[in-house]
Amino acid sequence: MTTSLSQLDLAALRLILSVAQTGRISGGALISHLSVAAASKRISDLEARLGYPLFDRHARGVVATAAGERVIAYAREVIGLTEDLQNDLSDETQGVEGSVRLFANSSAIVQFLPADLSGFLAGNRSIRLELSEHTSRDVVDALLTERSDLGIFEAGFASPGIHSVSYRRDQLALIVPVCHPLAGAQLRCRVQPRRRRGRRECCSAQGGRPARPAGPTDLRAPVRCLGGTDAPAGVAAVAATVARHPTPGAAPPEVR
Repeated sequence: MTTSLSQLDLAALRLILSVAQTGRISGGALISHLSVAAASKRISDLEARLGYPLFDRHARGVVATAAGERVIAYAREVIGLTEDLQNDLSDETQGVEGSVRLFANSSAIVQFLPADLSGFLAGNRSIRLELSEHTSRDVVDALLTERSDLGIFEAGFASPGIHSVSYRRDQLALIVPVCHPLAGAQLRCRVQPRRRRGRRECCSAQGGRPARPAGPTDLRAPVRCLGGTDAPAGVAAVAATVARHPTPGAAPPEVR
């Protein structure tokens, strides 16, 4: 079968990337603002044009085939080059001299980056910062595949292919009602990485070395108490800064 890519458009490539990212055609359709039927047909049409299936369909979602992985890799490169061109043209008119792509996990974005980035941006107005929130696993993957210039991730996901330095130390707090048996205690627990198919689960990336499996981690967390008659009956582990500073607009709990 003759393969023709003359009519391959960027929207189709973005759809392929979205489906690969979510593991579901419905998820890719949502990101691409398409109906599930339209997204499924678009993928089927592309597979017919290429002569290879891009995804194996299963009851719980889709998994990229070997051909699909190659298309996904090229799609990332093509979309990346297109976005780079668009950004460069925009920077030319706005006087921007450079850009930095920063991937970070949610904990760093919520707790530490706002203060650090405000000072950096104030002193470097000609630098455009592209900040994206991802899991630590995805941050490492983006660094290994050169989709990010800098990344902030949990230390347990560090990879031999990445030069890393310590950024901040995060402290956890366990939130419990005042009547809970753990109220006022000081906890110490040991977390063991999940194992999959007999091996520790770790991060990997195309073209890069797999991330070092996270070893057992010691966690220490002060137990903070929520007072009031409407205190929840369960427990929750959150960042200590979140425990001290509740969501704006919410009734401030009594934190001891």
